[in-house]
Amino acid sequence: GPIKDAIQQMGAKRLLIDSITSYSLLFKDEYQQRESILRFFELIRKWGCTSIIISEMSPKEAETAKGSVGFLVDAVISLYYEKKEEKDVRVHSLEILKMRGTKHTNKVCALNFEKEGIKIYADIEIF
Repeated sequence: GPIKDAIQQMGAKRLLIDSITSYSLLFKDEYQQRESILRFFELIRKWGCTSIIISEMSPKEAETAKGSVGFLVDAVISLYYEKKEEKDVRVHSLEILKMRGTKHTNKVCALNFEKEGIKIYADIEIF
């Protein structure tokens, strides 16, 4: 199909899907949704790509790794853009909620979007 063709044509190593939530709305029930997403993830693995899947979900769904993809993925990382009341500014941060096979911090970490990419500040206390 067109996704596989584009991956092969570009020699892509990573595939970003924004958003799987829209794709999941195509199905009548949660079972069909999960089956289809599982098959899609299997294809991506066969194509030799690392997938980065964006899913809009509530913080509660993310914490329990539920929702359309949480049970299938190796990692769940929540991104936040929250207002710090005492300073009246918004702060970007991230939290690793699930990461199979590797140790990781349990802290909410500050992050900044820079020209070179995303920079994570694990030593800055957010909350």
